[in-house]
Amino acid sequence: MKVFILVIFLFSSNESLSASFNCDLAKSKIEKLICSDSEISKKDDELAKIYYEVNDKSLDNGFLIEKQKQWLKERNRCQSEKCIMDKYVERIQVVSRWLEDEKNIDDFFLYRKYVGGDRYSESIYGEIIIDKDSIFWSNGGRNGSSGGCKVNYQLISKEVGKSYTDIEPDKLNRNDSSTYKSFKIKLEDHACNNDLKYLRLTLISGLSNYLDVIEYDKNDKIKARTHFN
Repeated sequence: MKVFILVIFLFSSNESLSASFNCDLAKSKIEKLICSDSEISKKDDELAKIYYEVNDKSLDNGFLIEKQKQWLKERNRCQSEKCIMDKYVERIQVVSRWLEDEKNIDDFFLYRKYVGGDRYSESIYGEIIIDKDSIFWSNGGRNGSSGGCKVNYQLISKEVGKSYTDIEPDKLNRNDSSTYKSFKIKLEDHACNNDLKYLRLTLISGLSNYLDVIEYDKNDKIKARTHFN
């Protein structure tokens, strides 16, 4: 009898929470597909081991759970063993990279693509892609070219808190008490927006696709607030 564990907690295809899953009790199509393939089952074990390491080293388990829910939704749309295997291989690669930089393990939740969530972010930024050293937006910004703009940055500060409103009370797009991760970055000299020098990028627990952004000028004064999905 094969018992497999899906990362921090197992979410079945209807996303109920459990500590492990017994293949003898598999009911959904996706569960049966996983249980019927020994190679996929091995990948499940591999992913579980890596994720438990990440869980032990991360500051906030809530974000790990939200990210895993998002991935499980994608995996649960698979209709074949090949699709499921591909999802596991991709996920193992992503989670393994988190462990490579153990000191900054929580930063990796920030590194991905975001799409403008309001008129301002859509017109000025379009899509943005954040990686470890640079930020790219598909629109040119106020002064940038139509081909987009890539700017290197330095991380100034990061914080994790239980109350999202602690960052900039009454000055955020969302005004609630959700747990947050906030990163303030300093942009290197660029031509995309002459007045833009700092950005505060905030992730919110429970909103896996949401990024709140505050713009600051060279005097560290707030210029604008926007968000991405």
